[in-house]
Amino acid sequence: MVVPAARNHDAALLNAGAQTVRRAAGELGRIHRYALPGGDRLTLALGDVVRVHTNDSGSCRGADPGF
Repeated sequence: MVVPAARNHDAALLNAGAQTVRRAAGELGRIHRYALPGGDRLTLALGDVVRVHTNDSGSCRGADPGF
């Protein structure tokens, strides 16, 4: 399932809710918590699907921004 979100904060809330539902359904395993820069924490469980992205701010700096 893909759930789009406009902001990182929104995505975090949606992810926490999805984890709760999947955990109750027995779809997730052991929980792992990771420290992030700035004091935040990331909580993942075995069975979570993770997508990673980076912003490409450099693409808008040239004469042809690509859009």
